[in-house]
Amino acid sequence: MLASGMSTLIDATEPPRLFHHVQAQTIAKWIEDASGDELTRLKAVIASRIGELPMYGNLERVGLEQPVTEAHLHLVHSCWRVDKDTNFGRMPYQIHLIVYGHRTALARVQSVEYLLPGYPNGHDRQPGGPPERLFELKELANGFCIAQAVVHL
Repeated sequence: MLASGMSTLIDATEPPRLFHHVQAQTIAKWIEDASGDELTRLKAVIASRIGELPMYGNLERVGLEQPVTEAHLHLVHSCWRVDKDTNFGRMPYQIHLIVYGHRTALARVQSVEYLLPGYPNGHDRQPGGPPERLFELKELANGFCIAQAVVHL
């Protein structure tokens, strides 16, 4: 069923409004039923879509005269439910962004600026945190979110 385009939910929580029309199954049901076959198929489908992602040990060292590229740095993100009221309305999610990379590349990063298209003015461009926190940004979100990192070397 997954190979035919069925979406999967982690729990029984309602998806963001933008995705209400999507037909989906919940992993919680598979765990309740102890259905390892469905989880195995899900992992296989995800792996077929994204392939192998290089992790820290696979990120390349950057030489002194080399430009820093995506072979040296990655933008890593996560998102979780928070359900907080703000001046902009209820924000059900928080995004967390960091720049992850080979130590030789991270040492050359001066600062990171995050671009968040669609956010209110004044919040659509935000500085990343300090280098020791991997230039992190934690920001509330209301569902669909696009983030870009501008890395200043």
